[in-house]
Amino acid sequence: MRCSKKYTILAGLWFSKQKPTMTTYLRPLVNKLNYLYTNGLEVYTPSGVMQIHCMILMCAADLPAKAKVANCVQYNGYYGCNTCNIKGTVIGHTVYWPFDPSATLRTHDEVLKCATEATKNGEAVTGIIGTPILSLHPPFDTVCGMVTDLLHCGYIGVAKITIAALVLCKKTAPRIQHLQQGIKLKIYTQSYTFIYASADKQM
Repeated sequence: MRCSKKYTILAGLWFSKQKPTMTTYLRPLVNKLNYLYTNGLEVYTPSGVMQIHCMILMCAADLPAKAKVANCVQYNGYYGCNTCNIKGTVIGHTVYWPFDPSATLRTHDEVLKCATEATKNGEAVTGIIGTPILSLHPPFDTVCGMVTDLLHCGYIGVAKITIAALVLCKKTAPRIQHLQQGIKLKIYTQSYTFIYASADKQM
């Protein structure tokens, strides 16, 4: 039902050869949300008039759009994670993030502090480029509110690689280590058959 045109609200359109500047594109939305959050709106119900206040708690977007909305570096750059402060390591021409138990989680206040410093100095601070537009909406948490894109990061991302490593490969542990080292770059775009054959052939 939620995919039906009848229940779809067109929030806006962007026509350009470049991706939208989120501080411009989302400013009207944030202004309206702030008004509804502060003043609310009257809703007429069978039991009487109710005053309802609106707010946005979560934002879901694919990774390139997420970086734009959060005003941070993309997933393929240093400090590309908007959840923790892991820097990442370059292997070949790609940045990877091996598990680091010393990495700290980001907080909303920390992001705003880094955004202020980045704006002042003109360069990113731990991956934060500037003030996230949604941080101008008081209830929104710029860390917890930017939720994971389940489709790309889960179903056709981590889940696909994990299933291939754990189920389709005969030598699971070496294969996982092989993935962590970032040697097999083509695994992200090839089929499971390719992964299985390559794993047996190379290990």
